Amino acid sequence: MQSKKEEYLKKINSGNITGRDLLLFVDAVQELADSNDEVKELLQDIKDENQKIIVNFMINNRNICASLIIEDGIFKTKHELSENPDLTIKIADEDTARNILLGKISITDAYKNGKITGEGNISKVLGLGILLNLISNEFNVF
Repeated sequence: MQSKKEEYLKKINSGNITGRDLLLFVDAVQELADSNDEVKELLQDIKDENQKIIVNFMINNRNICASLIIEDGIFKTKHELSENPDLTIKIADEDTARNILLGKISITDAYKNGKITGEGNISKVLGLGILLNLISNEFNVF
């Protein structure tokens, strides 16, 4: 059986990806977090600091949303919005989501062009630098 990470990378390489694959992306990030020792150390540090971090992703005008949650040293994902997020990233449309997932446009460029917005405490989320770098290197996003 193919892992979510392998499935996601296969879709990227074939160019056969849609905005709906945001859900597959968060599942692939979950696998990456579960298998990487650096991420495990980061999660333990967050646990030691008694922090909880929630990031919601949603595509405007679509029923496509997901959450990344770090709590008690555990990284988990959901295919729904979580309550009281630290940051909510709203993506303008499925085409923008697709281009971000394919690495054709960075989140920074999408933000500068008004294609995504962020509401909440971005500095708390940027503290996840190790995880963000791993995601970027592994999946060519950010």
